[in-house]
Amino acid sequence: MSDESSKICCDTSKDGQVYQRLGWSAQTRAEKLSQTGWTKGLEWPQVLTFCKYLDDFSVKAGHMVLKEGSREIYLGILIDGALSVLKEGHDGKLKTISTLVPGETFGEVSLIDGEPRSASILVKEDASLFVLPLKRFERLQSEVPKLGMWLVMKLARQLSVRLRHTSGTLVEVLETLKP
Repeated sequence: MSDESSKICCDTSKDGQVYQRLGWSAQTRAEKLSQTGWTKGLEWPQVLTFCKYLDDFSVKAGHMVLKEGSREIYLGILIDGALSVLKEGHDGKLKTISTLVPGETFGEVSLIDGEPRSASILVKEDASLFVLPLKRFERLQSEVPKLGMWLVMKLARQLSVRLRHTSGTLVEVLETLKP
């Protein structure tokens, strides 16, 4: 499914190449994705079908996969390595707000609402990523609705967990501000 090319990196290196397409088969992508536990609840044929919609990339440590405010819309799934989620503070400096490990996603908010990126993603350790561009997400929804609904519900649950965690952290911070 290479008809809609994925653009994942907004960083550049001296040679202009910060990521490399891995070119794995859907079978290999399905095996790698299953190893992260990300496909829990799917039957193997569904995992294979889902992986046909994905691109795979290798990205070196130290490079930005995306920048806060950018408009590339895709879902990223970390397969191996580590990513830092960064948010720009009022002082203009990037602050780490989270570290992603294999099996975790990024980009789900922009995929759902179409708005610019709300955070930056820095490759902390050399990483392999799977990418689902917006156009393929939309095709998945129309071509395999049951699988598309599974993905939407999975992302909704992940966002719910993150929101609950953030709310708990906010309460803790607010309590420290009380006189």
